[in-house]
Amino acid sequence: MERKDWVGTLSRDLQERKHQPLFRILGQSDQLLIQRQHGKCSFLDDSLLCSIHAAEGFDAKPLVCQQYPNIYYRTPRGIEVFLDHSCPEVVRNSGEIVTPEAIAKTLPREHVQDVGPTFRLSSTVDLEWEAYLHLEEALLQILKLPVPYEARILCLIELAGELSNQLDTPEATTVKDVKEILVRILARDMEKLLSKIAHVPSNPSKRDLYLAILLQWVESTFSSEVGPAPLGSGHVIKNILKQWKGIGEHSFGAFKFRVSFHQMRAVHFDAQEETLEDVLGRYMRYQVKTLVGAGKISITKRLAITATNFALVKWLSRAYAVSNGRTQVVLEDVVFGIKIVEKFLSNRLFNKLSEQQTLLSRYINFLFENPTLPGTMLSRP
Repeated sequence: MERKDWVGTLSRDLQERKHQPLFRILGQSDQLLIQRQHGKCSFLDDSLLCSIHAAEGFDAKPLVCQQYPNIYYRTPRGIEVFLDHSCPEVVRNSGEIVTPEAIAKTLPREHVQDVGPTFRLSSTVDLEWEAYLHLEEALLQILKLPVPYEARILCLIELAGELSNQLDTPEATTVKDVKEILVRILARDMEKLLSKIAHVPSNPSKRDLYLAILLQWVESTFSSEVGPAPLGSGHVIKNILKQWKGIGEHSFGAFKFRVSFHQMRAVHFDAQEETLEDVLGRYMRYQVKTLVGAGKISITKRLAITATNFALVKWLSRAYAVSNGRTQVVLEDVVFGIKIVEKFLSNRLFNKLSEQQTLLSRYINFLFENPTLPGTMLSRP
């Protein structure tokens, strides 16, 4: 790419404007990375379209760009294709339909992640593939319950936790054991589970504090990608307190919007509204289905992250609505919320957490090692 005349012109133009160089070397001279300029790829034009694609064609783009928003996993079921919800068109359910024929045609050049033979349910219990399938089916059944999403997500966490408790015994675990436990919980103990969740006391103050810590920590972590310098810890603490108390305004540079915390409290979010129900339903199914790629993170921890993701989508949707002068959350607000959560709060968040040893980093890790705590964030605003 560097040998192309138009790329050289673009690179010099960026340098003259005192931006970062077009390419950054990673470790060795043959390992290059396209730099981001103020949070976006250097090759995006003014219309946010890919200039590599326009000038050189689809096949000239880096593989990750060609593949996006498809995510490929190789499992015992075969090749599974998921759609990355950081892409707004995926959230809206627009664009071309994914077909087996199209996937088969491009598959030889795609990056496919291999799924291991076992899945970590918790810190003490692993599941074989067939047992995992029974758990996945049970989780998807819970998503169909005629109760608010907050209750469904808490049920997901409770189900996985109860399964882990019952399997954490000296006796060897079989697929039959897993299936029988899940059938028993779904058939006999579901009402008890829902009743338990319904009587959990709501703590809006604790919810707001947890969300403020997460949002401000993410903002400070990624602020260096969109601005000249990262935020200092003093600013982060001050912003956490402002958000928690619901006072003043704040500009989220990483997320590219400004919000009035006071006005946001009046914004209504109706997850059961038909348009939002469709988007949120597909998003929650995506959250469960992609547990197949949990890797080293346990399923119980991933479900705690799912609970937080949903709470953050609600918060960001309401914040984006008020920043656009609306008092009711609409589809575009939820599209924005899901895009931001998937862009900043998926694997990237925990990769960054592993690199940092700050007080906030340790506190967030503590939250997610105790799955019942993120559930606190699901109390209604």
